[in-house]
Amino acid sequence: MLDRGTGIGVMLDSYLRKASEAEDHAIHLLFSANRWEKKDIMLKKLQSGCTLVVDRYAFSGAAFTSFKGYDLEWCKNPDRGLPAPDIVLYMKLPVEVAMSRGGAGDERYEKIEDQKKVQKIFEEGLADSTWHTIDGNRAIDVIQNDLRDISKKIIGEVGDKPIGVLWQK
Repeated sequence: MLDRGTGIGVMLDSYLRKASEAEDHAIHLLFSANRWEKKDIMLKKLQSGCTLVVDRYAFSGAAFTSFKGYDLEWCKNPDRGLPAPDIVLYMKLPVEVAMSRGGAGDERYEKIEDQKKVQKIFEEGLADSTWHTIDGNRAIDVIQNDLRDISKKIIGEVGDKPIGVLWQK
């Protein structure tokens, strides 16, 4: 969900491309701030009946900071209160396969060892009842059919349900 076009997004882009450095706590909070910059836009769209598909979102922020040894609950805290997804589609495939695909390896955390640690956090620390795991090691048309079917089902189920809050206690 990183918006590289905002002031904060420009700083994060520089960090990810390894053109600048930042302390881990500060960079984590900047990623969260970048998500908060979009909160009102997301809420307006959701309230108007729009379906949003968001790539990564707060779960990535928590996992990518936590893998460095930080407490997962601390990593989740800055994003508490953001709109919660009705569903998380988690594409699972071997890290080596993912890393062999277009452009992987160019940014700061795109190392096989890091990705394996993050994958474990996604699967063991963050996955909950809203998560649906998709086997990403299949033909693209099969994956697309699964994604379409699951998405249609959840869109039909949410209807006028209130917008949830992320990691609400």
